[in-house]
Parts: sequence; structure tokens; C-alpha cells
Amino acid sequence: MSDGHWETVRGSHRDSQRDPDSESASAASGTRPDGSRPGVKRATDVVVGWRVWGLSTPAPGRSEPSVPLILTSTFMNNVWQPGVVMKACCGANILRHGIHAFKGPAEAIEYMNEGRKPIRHVFGEVSLWGRVVIHERGYRAQCAYPRRIFVPKTYRGSRDIVSELRRSYGVETDWTI
Repeated sequence: MSDGHWETVRGSHRDSQRDPDSESASAASGTRPDGSRPGVKRATDVVVGWRVWGLSTPAPGRSEPSVPLILTSTFMNNVWQPGVVMKACCGANILRHGIHAFKGPAEAIEYMNEGRKPIRHVFGEVSLWGRVVIHERGYRAQCAYPRRIFVPKTYRGSRDIVSELRRSYGVETDWTI
């Protein structure tokens, strides 16, 4: 599964440019003597980015506590299954698609407040690894998994969303403004 086909960090094709690394015809140009390419990191360590996820249930319209909450992509129709690594559909050789993340929390919060997301959404840190392409405002990675989730306090109510997400995804989860 990937989390977008040329989704920019703003969530649309507007003002986007294809990274030369992702074009097979240009694979040889710009290659350094060691085989690496500028703007591409083969991450042996985890790169931490920031994302916004939709907050949903597997069965639309069912929000009772017995139905688990899940994270979804805000741009594509992808589900971030608990305990399962999200992987780009194109693999590591040529990363044409990938899982997108912002470089910092300010960009994620700005995106979250733009109103183009699912009705309920959360944001937080995402661990990125494998092949990671570095963009001006963020990253596009081969593999990803939530690292820390923040839930807006406006979602407090009959469900303990924070505890549910913490239990499901096994990551630090907390309330935020």
C-alpha cells in the first residue's frame, strides 16, 4: 500500500514538482560516486516526520466503543492498520509514490486546520525508513508507522480515544489543544 500517488506535502498536485530521483529515465544523472543521490536518504536510522490522519472506524457509521478506531490517510483511501507497517507500493529501487510527512509540527497543524480532511482527524509524529526522499517541506518514504499521536481535546466524550489509539497502535498517545 502507498499513501499517495504524487501527493505533495500540501495534499494536491498544485505547485508540485516530480523529484528527479523518482524518474527512471534520470536515474543515472546526479548520482554521486558512492551511488547516492542528492535529496535521497537510504535510511538505516528512522527519520521522524509529522502527519495528519483521519480517525475512523472499520465500519462506516458505527462509533460505539466495541468498534475499534483506526487511522486513515487524509488524501488516499488507505487504512493504517494497527501493528502493520505502511509500505509504498513501488518499493525501494525507484520510489515514485510513498508515504508523505511534513518536516515539522507547524506544517501538520496548518494542514489539519485547512478543512480538507475527514471530519475527525488526529496528528502526530511518524517514523519513516527505507528509502526516504527529502522535499522542501517534508518527506516521501518507503515505509512508515505512527510514532506519537495527538488527539484534539474537542473529541473528548463517551469514548476514551487516547487510550484506544494507544492500545491499538502501541505508541504514545495524548490529548492536545
